[in-house]
Amino acid sequence: MKHLISLIVCLVFSFSACYAQLRLQPYIDSLLKVLPKAKEDTNKANILNAISSEYSRVNPEQGLVYGKQSLALAQKLTRQPGIADAYYVIGSNHSALLSTDSASRYFNRAMAMYNQLKNKKCLAQTMMQIGLSFFYTSKKDSAILFHQKAIQLLNELKDTTSALAALINISVFYYEQSNFPKALETSFEVLKISEQIHDTERMVRQYSYIGTYYTTMKDFEKALQYYFKALKIDSLTHSTENMAYVMLCHWYYLQTLKSI
Repeated sequence: MKHLISLIVCLVFSFSACYAQLRLQPYIDSLLKVLPKAKEDTNKANILNAISSEYSRVNPEQGLVYGKQSLALAQKLTRQPGIADAYYVIGSNHSALLSTDSASRYFNRAMAMYNQLKNKKCLAQTMMQIGLSFFYTSKKDSAILFHQKAIQLLNELKDTTSALAALINISVFYYEQSNFPKALETSFEVLKISEQIHDTERMVRQYSYIGTYYTTMKDFEKALQYYFKALKIDSLTHSTENMAYVMLCHWYYLQTLKSI
């Protein structure tokens, strides 16, 4: 039961992927429409890269096809930023297919090039992806380390949204290590920042996370308090995805109560 957070993330991701396909397909179709007319230049490489990036969320096998085309063209044009971006999207598609070895190989190539190009934003994003690859292969200490490095760069760039995403991942990594005090500490840090920037959707998620952490720790009174907070805020956001998330967390609460 402890691994429910990972299960919930997977279920919500599946829900999000279905929604993403409906939302992104018109954009993908528009890119595919202009692709045949594009000249063999940087613009075409960018179009191929964009198609691959969008497909990574809905059809990663197809995303790999366009990512490799983007890489070949960028290499032909000897355009270093384009090569780095192509490595990144290829890694993203491999990651979506759970091909962690291949994903890590391309992400590491992207990271080396972004570092050389001094592109801190893309470097941080790639570090997070490498961290996730470590997480999927049960190397959670390395996953946390790469996310912490990414946060340092994102804080330098004052990119609060991306830094919060990295912190959320770290809280899950701690939870999966059964380090519940650190998981809670990190989640409360995310919650505090989310409240400061009035990010209500992220607040709903964090209240749910915290409730689940307390449930696992058998502190049911506190767990219920945070679930109710999540439901209260979610009633104002009208987010179907968040509602599904909160209900799954509450289901975990009820199942844990039954098991004691």
